[in-house]
Amino acid sequence: MGARRAPNAFVTLPRADVTGVTPDNGRILGGDELTLTGEGFFTGMTVTVGGAAATSVVVVTSTSCTCITPIGLVGAKDVVVTTIKNADTLTGGFTYT
Repeated sequence: MGARRAPNAFVTLPRADVTGVTPDNGRILGGDELTLTGEGFFTGMTVTVGGAAATSVVVVTSTSCTCITPIGLVGAKDVVVTTIKNADTLTGGFTYT
């Protein structure tokens, strides 16, 4: 007997939905750790703040991840979570001060 393969075996990935960012403000020099909440988070997702890539993105659970803010300009910026399934935006979710 050989190895068995399950017919039609595939994984359905949930849609990402970012609903909150803590803290919601930080330094223009970046380097602040953020905790994002929502759902549909999984390894390999990316996060941008104001269009710039956050670093050290770590998925803690399917509803929480952490990352480090990039350098930014003063003002409210969109936070975007991107997975292979979709991208979701929290408009004005983080403010550089």
